[in-house]
Amino acid sequence: MADTSAPGRDGNGGRKSVYLDAVRYRFMPEATTRIAALQNGEAQLISSVPSELTERIMQRKDLAIHEYFPMLGSYIIVNSQKGLTANVLIRQAIAAAINVDDIIEGAGGVNKRNPWMSFPNTPYFLGEAAPTPWYDIKDPAKAKALLKQAGYNNEKIVIETNSNYQWMRSTMLIVAEQLKEAGFNIDVQVTDWTTNASHMQQGTGDWNLSTTAFGPDHILGPQQWRAVLYTFPHIVGNETLDKAYREFFTGGTLEARRASWLAIQKEVLGSAYLIKIADTGRLSGYTKKLQGLSDYVGVLQLWDLWLD
Repeated sequence: MADTSAPGRDGNGGRKSVYLDAVRYRFMPEATTRIAALQNGEAQLISSVPSELTERIMQRKDLAIHEYFPMLGSYIIVNSQKGLTANVLIRQAIAAAINVDDIIEGAGGVNKRNPWMSFPNTPYFLGEAAPTPWYDIKDPAKAKALLKQAGYNNEKIVIETNSNYQWMRSTMLIVAEQLKEAGFNIDVQVTDWTTNASHMQQGTGDWNLSTTAFGPDHILGPQQWRAVLYTFPHIVGNETLDKAYREFFTGGTLEARRASWLAIQKEVLGSAYLIKIADTGRLSGYTKKLQGLSDYVGVLQLWDLWLD
């Protein structure tokens, strides 16, 4: 039964009306196969349309593209417990070499610049409230100076990525070239996503840098970020971060918690435990006969949809 106390769906509870008799899921790994299924009427809704292939859908008057944004934030993960990247100067040298726009262009997809760990139009997004000197520095000379200060002697930095997600592989290959230009000795290792993800989450494997994305915001506020931050870059013994989080959880007002969240981001991003790239979205293709699509970026909602 629909929850008639709510005016409509909201992605969590709310009223959910069922108009379709049945829904059939088909798993098609190849984007071109998904698009062909939409074009020939085998599918009415397809997910994850690469931006470079959207014209194949848009050229048809009976088909359309739906953009979901923001869904995730993409980051370079820096292993703070592994060899050279345990040194904050090395981490900051890596951040200094990063050119965000080159990565966005090369990785493809739906991306928008954002230096913060919270999405715009959310309570903890700080916008122009404070400077973000850690973001998109793109200064190889500064990176080289930091390397010299750190006593870097051409030791190898290991980048790990995977063969399953093209945007991750493309991101880290671009990062590799940016770091080489700044004087780093880079070794790129490609594995499968399961291994790559396990290494990031558990701190295992022989890697210094990798990449992934976190979100969406409805399940990722500053509170939920805490577990992520202490896990993926494997931060330990950082009293500045520990103190900021203690103050966040005891903050009695939103203003106080926002101040603590700023301190957390200054430490995490300023010390280059994580390097923010962009906020990302997803493109879906659909037949215009399908009505009722929402902008909710979480789990796919198939209630309140109908076919004309």
